[in-house]
Amino acid sequence: MSLHSLPPLPLVVAVYGLSYIPFSALSKLSGATYGPVGILTASVCASAVMWLIMVAVGNWWSDLRRGLNLQSFLSGFASVGILFASIFVYGEPRLSIILPLLLMKGGVLLMSPAIDRLRNRDVDLRSGTVVVLAALAILVGFAPKMGGEASAVAVTCAALYLLGYGLKLPTTDAGKADPWPFLVAEMSVTALLSVALTLPVLFVLPESLRAMSDPLPLLSGAFSTLCGFFGGLILLHRGGHTLLVSLSRCASVIAGITATVLLGKGVGGAEMAGAGLMCLALWIGVRK
Repeated sequence: MSLHSLPPLPLVVAVYGLSYIPFSALSKLSGATYGPVGILTASVCASAVMWLIMVAVGNWWSDLRRGLNLQSFLSGFASVGILFASIFVYGEPRLSIILPLLLMKGGVLLMSPAIDRLRNRDVDLRSGTVVVLAALAILVGFAPKMGGEASAVAVTCAALYLLGYGLKLPTTDAGKADPWPFLVAEMSVTALLSVALTLPVLFVLPESLRAMSDPLPLLSGAFSTLCGFFGGLILLHRGGHTLLVSLSRCASVIAGITATVLLGKGVGGAEMAGAGLMCLALWIGVRK
């Protein structure tokens, strides 16, 4: 499959956002019962099974063989950290959905222009404005919540998330020439490594075994696969990371707000103000 045969970018962004709503909401619901560590193995295993089904139904085995190389392996390895951080932080019952969104998505927005600079891509005034607004959104939304164990969890997960994207974005550039095999190989590496890393948890944490028989964390894992797949497609389209990351962050922030409303969760004024600033930054970033 060539780059030109990728699904249209607006469609991919829309499906990514629609997948992110149930992923974040189901992670929050199941985390309230089993805790973030308790749902990790169930969600990861369900994600791997979902990906195996997609590969089998799509008959992507030859794409997997063709796309497997050092860059796709590194991208898949980086995605393990992104996946773990996302499941853990959304499954943390003491945190809202929006607060970690501000930290993680805003952090990637701040990172993407710097990576474009390192890759000798132009970063215009619009991109600079996006960075400033994203930084302000993080400050406004998270500063009032500083202190306490829950905020430490959010910061730790955000750090792992940003480390993952710090490796993923540069390696994704290598996949733009032949994106479909690259994505299939990257997702396969992520599935295998994440299962291998989380299976031992079943033997030390009883909640993990109970979560394996609960449909909520399993469905959360299935939707996380769709998030990873369509999120990867966004990054593999033509364009710099500043624009493509802005599109994916826009979809996920809107999805997080929607999931929060659907769950009937209360949201503080500072978080909503930060989310508003983030949406403004993202609107500016995606304008032509």
